[in-house]
Amino acid sequence: MGGPSTEKGLEMRKDLTAMRRTAIRILAVVGIVLLGVAPVFAGPDEIAIEEQLATRLQRSLDSIYGPNNFIVRVGVTLTTPRYEVRYTQQSKAAVSAEPKKSIQDEYYAGISGHSKSGT
Repeated sequence: MGGPSTEKGLEMRKDLTAMRRTAIRILAVVGIVLLGVAPVFAGPDEIAIEEQLATRLQRSLDSIYGPNNFIVRVGVTLTTPRYEVRYTQQSKAAVSAEPKKSIQDEYYAGISGHSKSGT
């Protein structure tokens, strides 16, 4: 009874089982890698905000309803910052019509030998 066709069938089953195990292992490794890389796509600001909000919300719920009654998960998506800059024309300051004083006309208080008269 154990002819060549039965042996061939057993070998095919073993090969198929080995292929399935290999495929499952590959999928598991790919899944772990993708889960490990996922936080890298979020910026450090997003991760920090998520952690901060999750901590605050968890503490709030724990203080209201008692510890271990709720689990908080927070997801934050930040958009690209946009800035709008409007330039204006340079202002033309009004210049006073006062005559400019020279150093000789100024009075240096507290310095001996200098006065308005120049003596």
